[in-house]
Amino acid sequence: MSEYMGMTITIGGTLPASLIGEFLKVISDELSIESGPTTESKLRKETDRKKPIKWNAQSNYGQCNDLKAFCTEHGLSYIHTSAASVEYDGTLQYWIPGMEEEGLFSASQNGDPMISVDTIRPLVNLLMEYAKKGDDALPLFITDKNEGVIEVVEKGLKNSKDFLPALSEKLQNILPEVPKLPPLIIKE
Repeated sequence: MSEYMGMTITIGGTLPASLIGEFLKVISDELSIESGPTTESKLRKETDRKKPIKWNAQSNYGQCNDLKAFCTEHGLSYIHTSAASVEYDGTLQYWIPGMEEEGLFSASQNGDPMISVDTIRPLVNLLMEYAKKGDDALPLFITDKNEGVIEVVEKGLKNSKDFLPALSEKLQNILPEVPKLPPLIIKE
């Protein structure tokens, strides 16, 4: 069973010229291209722009696992978004060389990364109270039901100088940060 859904993939990095044929075959086998280069001459022309290259397409459930496997095998960075549908949430996935696993976030219909309000609200509440009451706000949150809040509060109670760095680290781990991709270049 399959369902073709909208998706995009943007790819950057260095593609050896000897792999162009294989690269384009993986793309044509897996994607129903709406825009993006589909021939070697068009791919070479796009690389002259010195930007990552984006393909808009339809694919089975908005996925392109073979293409992403090709990219990771050959050290090409990518950002992949799949559109939301009635039954499925949109996703934003990315990988750059050096990552152990692919980054994954829920995404809006436009492909923008999203997080749940329930995920961020406890930390925002903590920060707002801290802004009002300073260190006196910390004991108010020690019994919070959110483990991330408790972890940050405990660090702040042990040493008040550790509170803001701990909160900052927790927020950085929660908030999506999509990497900027290098241009796609062909190495002769």
